[in-house]
Amino acid sequence: MATGYKNGWVVFLQIGMTLIKHFNQREIVHPPNGGFHTIRFKLWMLFSVVIIFAVLILNSVNLSALSFYGALKRNFLMPASRSEFEDIQSREFNSTQASFQDFSRQQRGRRTVSDRDSYPIWEIDSQFKNDVFTFVRIQYDSTGRERRGGQWNNDYPDCDWNFSVRLHELTSIRVDPNGKVIRLTDQALFDHPFIYFSNINRMSLSESEVASLRKYLLKGGFMMADDFWAPDSWKHVYQEMKRVFPDLEPRELSRDHEIFNIVYEIQGSPQVPSIFAWNQGSTFEYWHGDPKGDEAPHFWGFFDKENRLMALLCHNNDIGDGWEREGENKEYFKTYSERVSYPLGINIVTYVMTH
Repeated sequence: MATGYKNGWVVFLQIGMTLIKHFNQREIVHPPNGGFHTIRFKLWMLFSVVIIFAVLILNSVNLSALSFYGALKRNFLMPASRSEFEDIQSREFNSTQASFQDFSRQQRGRRTVSDRDSYPIWEIDSQFKNDVFTFVRIQYDSTGRERRGGQWNNDYPDCDWNFSVRLHELTSIRVDPNGKVIRLTDQALFDHPFIYFSNINRMSLSESEVASLRKYLLKGGFMMADDFWAPDSWKHVYQEMKRVFPDLEPRELSRDHEIFNIVYEIQGSPQVPSIFAWNQGSTFEYWHGDPKGDEAPHFWGFFDKENRLMALLCHNNDIGDGWEREGENKEYFKTYSERVSYPLGINIVTYVMTH
């Protein structure tokens, strides 16, 4: 995109200079009031004003953040290339100082308190305090007995912090480093274009939450649901979403949909198992239930009447674990975090901000 701007300015300057050169030899004209001016002088003045105005406009646009419900203004994404992405992770993994190993140090079954000081943080310009992208996680209630999974805070907060860091590093989007947790009934919901649900296989929404989610999505919001596996989980999630949209049916996204290529071209299978499953040599999280012969990833979407994707349901996937666990194993990072989780996450956010 930066190249496009550069080429545009070159063309603009060439046109301006051609006009000035064309009129440079023209005769001097005498206005009726006797003033003594030249067309050349007028053109120079006009051209200068146009340039100054264009610079101010472009600078204003570049300093703007993304827009949602009038609070955010459109931003220009400048994602890192694949080689730049690899260079970032390579430098950090090879560093003898704090690197990826400072991130995501929790182990399943031995969870520790996350240390916010172990994660990068940055200042937000005060004039754009409310005009930044914030990773918003939804807190919800679950049904059934307590067991591993099925909770709103699955992978939290490391997942949210790591993704915010990478979005900040790899794009020009202005990002809140801390993220936020809210309920669907919180009025702050409508201040954010993107919300994230994790492990929704036993999610239970109240009637007020259903109504609020419907209103949010129809007004332009977007939800991403992640980390629910097996047919029984999909059946439950489908039933909850049908409460939100009784008259809509989800459609499965094909691999040519923009979320798979709008910024990064996703290579290979877009499926991410948890690091726990991967350490056991599996690409499926069997503790969620019997796959019944279907272990493939599915991306289900609910679309509005304008064919805008409002809700993305990532079935048989744990994209968030690729964010949370990026620092625990280099091979896992290369295979899943770098190849699928981060590129797909950046694609999704880009899609949300441009549609």
